[in-house]
Parts: sequence; C-alpha cells; structure tokens
Amino acid sequence: MRVGISIEVLFERSPDGASVYTYELCQALGRSEHADQVGMFHAAHSELPCDVAELALERRAFHLGRDALFRAWSENRPPSPQFLWDDLSVVHTTGNAIPPVGSAHLVATVHDVASARYPEAYPRSQLARLRRSLKLVQQEAALVICPSRVVATDLNELVGVDAGRIRVIPHGVDSIFLGWDGSRPSPVAVDGPYLLWVGTKERRKNVECLIDTFDELSGVYPDLSLVLHAPGRWLGDEVRDELAARGLLGRAVVHDDLLTRPQMAALYGNASVFVLPSRYEGFGMPALEAMACGTPVVVSGETAMCEWAADVAQVVEPCAPAGIASAVAGILDDPLMAQRLGEAGRSRARQFSWESAATKTWQVYEEAAR
Repeated sequence: MRVGISIEVLFERSPDGASVYTYELCQALGRSEHADQVGMFHAAHSELPCDVAELALERRAFHLGRDALFRAWSENRPPSPQFLWDDLSVVHTTGNAIPPVGSAHLVATVHDVASARYPEAYPRSQLARLRRSLKLVQQEAALVICPSRVVATDLNELVGVDAGRIRVIPHGVDSIFLGWDGSRPSPVAVDGPYLLWVGTKERRKNVECLIDTFDELSGVYPDLSLVLHAPGRWLGDEVRDELAARGLLGRAVVHDDLLTRPQMAALYGNASVFVLPSRYEGFGMPALEAMACGTPVVVSGETAMCEWAADVAQVVEPCAPAGIASAVAGILDDPLMAQRLGEAGRSRARQFSWESAATKTWQVYEEAAR
C-alpha cells in the first residue's frame, strides 16, 4: 500500500494547527516502519522551507504553482496525485484544498468546523472556499479524521458526514515541550510574571475578552504583563490600539515574529498562566503544549479542550471576563494550586504522542484501502 500526503499547508509560514499537525504526523510516519510506503506532495514552489526539507519521507511536486493547482482542483479536479505516483492506494489531505484522488481512496483530516458553526465570522470569499472544501469531504472522503468528539459531532450534524466514516484521533505533543526544564529565558522581553495567549487570526480565539480580563487584573497585579503571540502581524494595529486606549500598552506585548519550537517552549514555560478563552476549538493544541511545559492553564468550557483538560485546568465561560480574571487570580494567589495544576497538566500531556497519532492514522489508511 502506498499513501500520498498533501503537505501544502507547510508552505504557509504562519504555524497554525493544521501545519503543526501535518509536520508532526509526517515526522512520526518518517520514523515508523511504514516510512517507505508514504510520500508527500505539494505545488511547485521556488523555495523549500527548512522544516520541509528535513522531513524523511519521499517528496514530489506538481509543475503547477499553488494558485493554479488549487484552481484546477476546485474547477476541474485534475491533476490528481496519481500524476506523481501511479500506485497510490490512499491520498490524505490535511488542509482545506481537496485533491482529486482517481482510483485511490481519500482520507481527509478536518481540524474544526468553525466555518459551519460561525459563518458570520468569515469573509464571503473565504467562507465559500471553506464550504466547498467541507462539501468535497462529505462527498468524496472514504474516511475522515478529526481531533476531537466535538469536531466529529459537528461534522455529522452540520456537514452531513456519516458518523460511520469519522475517526477521532487526538493530536500529540512535541517532546520539546515535555522536555522543558526552565533553563532558557522567554524569547519575548518582559519583566516579571506574565499571562500568555497563543493563537491565530480568528474571532473565535476571543482575544477581545482576554484584554477585558487583563484590564480587570491590571490594577490588582501591578507587576503582571500580558503576552499575545500571533505570528504574521495580523493582531497588529487593532489590538495595539485597544490596549493603548485602555492605558495597557506599556504592560502588554503583541509578539508577531515566528518562533522556533524550543523558543515556543521557553515562551510557554516562563508564563505564570496560559489562557485560551476561545469560543470554539477543534482541539486546542497551544493549551496542550503549555501543559506539557508545566504551566497552569485556563481554558474555556464547551470546547474540545474540555475532552482532555477539564480536570487538570481551570475551566471558565469564554465571554465572562470577571470569571476568567477570578480563575487567573486564583492561580496567581495560590502557589500550591499553580504547582498542582502544572504537574497535573504535564502528566496529562505525556499521554499524547505523535507516534500514537501516526499509528492510529496508518490504521485509518489501511481501513480506507480495504
């Protein structure tokens, strides 16, 4: 059996959950006994990112650039990955661009269904692309992988994917985070304790509520800072203007440079509290990474994070700044609680590995090919 994995998301320089998932899955498959049965494919690019070049799996590229390839897939469907390998049994897509698979079987990973739950939060053109992607998954995928039961339920109820075609495989966590030992300073220049949020440019990540929360905490904890890490500059002016209007800009850092995984471990590990008050999460990978570093975590209820974090984190309502502030204050004021949450979170994070995710994913490939 030969499997082709679409890795086009790795050429997007903002490291969102889909790109981290794709990279880590390919890394784990490259270390597995099935490495010689797996290939990676992508559009033509003039430059190859270093992390893509170091992946051990065979890699092949179409002659078309990304825009032309995606347009062909959307309008006419060819070219298929069989153009690159003529013996593919399974094609695995890990992003929103769904390739045609010919005689092979399509396995699709759907990371979340936020566009179906909150369509008003997306620009019209982006929403149309996401809806088309989900429609193709519903119509063409033999099996669908998702990282949580929340996404599985949404796929079934909102997209119409039959529950019998859905397989839940939780994400893993990079050993770099589990190995955090406190030996490196934070890559973000900040004096004293800080709250940390890590995310991407979606309203559901709820940065506005976190700013309200920090506003409430700032008078009680004069040495406390807020660090918002969002690579790509999208937070930029809007969030900085809001912080400035509240007189908080001198105590907050909006950090938008790319960080390496060791630098991310230092960012997580030096934080006093990690807060992710999202309205919706398909999994919540940053919260798991923070836990792996031993940092106390506050997460919002009614999201996928509660499937694996409810008993080892402080759980809050996502749009209640006073409640979030109270949860954070409880951790800041009680070192024993902070230590207990940090140790429990790290123990929980050890239960998640990319090797396990890769093993279960290979089993999905085998099931799809039967």
